Amino acid sequence: MQERFNDLVIATYGRGFWILDDVTPLRTLTPEVAARDAWLYAPRTAYRLRAVAGPFAPMDDPVVGTNPPDGASLTWWRRTASDSTHPDSQAIQILDANGRLVRTLKQVPKAGMNRIWWDLRTELTTEAKLRTSPPFAAWLAVKPEGTPAPGVGRFSPLAPPGRYTVRLTVGGQTLEQGLEVLQDPNTGASAEDLKAQTAFIVDLVADLDSTVAMINRLEILRGQLSALRATLTGDSSAADVRVAADSLDRTLLAVEDPLFQMKITGRGQDGLRWPMRLAERLLYLLRSATGSDFGPTASQREVAQLLAGQVRDARARFDSVMTGPVAEFRGLLRARNLPNVVF
Repeated sequence: MQERFNDLVIATYGRGFWILDDVTPLRTLTPEVAARDAWLYAPRTAYRLRAVAGPFAPMDDPVVGTNPPDGASLTWWRRTASDSTHPDSQAIQILDANGRLVRTLKQVPKAGMNRIWWDLRTELTTEAKLRTSPPFAAWLAVKPEGTPAPGVGRFSPLAPPGRYTVRLTVGGQTLEQGLEVLQDPNTGASAEDLKAQTAFIVDLVADLDSTVAMINRLEILRGQLSALRATLTGDSSAADVRVAADSLDRTLLAVEDPLFQMKITGRGQDGLRWPMRLAERLLYLLRSATGSDFGPTASQREVAQLLAGQVRDARARFDSVMTGPVAEFRGLLRARNLPNVVF
């Protein structure tokens, strides 16, 4: 038994060995626990490990083992299987020391022992969705519920080291256990470095989510304008409405174009052919700033300030269009007793 981490290690005279990770729940599965409807085990300490360059090894080596996922293993007991028709009846929430929700994990449990891994990352940033085909790419059809914007990815930063609460909600019960996340002992970063990085990331994520929120609202509105113009095609009495819709679409396009690279289709070398816009630059800076455990550099702070100013300017243009041309167009639709545009 590996005493520090409670892993069960089995070897065969040096020819191979196996590791069963964290057998604490098995060792503490008492009759009292088994009689309960649900039980959340206290998770062992997790390490916020960072990637390092490893020694060269062939990728298809048949004797190489598989390491467990990085992060925290969360184990719970369920006396009976979950109702498969209500998979959301159970959720595991990770809360920070201030009680703020960091991550929600969902899994349909089976009867007996269950385990899920938290990768120590927060929720993904907001997803940008297209409701209109990219310029010059009418062949790229979008789904009614929206198609993920090919050029705007999502990001999930690592949660900082500290104390967390694991909360299990199942079958009307709420069970909680504490979880300690420790810094990678090999990084050499100070607590001040990690604090500065965390504050920097929070601001960048807020700017990225704000930018994507504007993209999604503009795309929804432009998608509705496209559907309205198609509906009114051939109706000579609504010619002025179609002209107004075309004008509004151009106005919205001018606001949307600086927010992300709209010409990206996800094929070929679009990412090299067309320059990044605001959302992609924020995402690039986020990934750059989280490449280590150290605080942001002076140049990263300077770029973040420039991008934050662009977000504020974009928000001002967005609000001006929504309270001006969009409101006027909706008034025209009401006056003509036509379906309104909702966003």
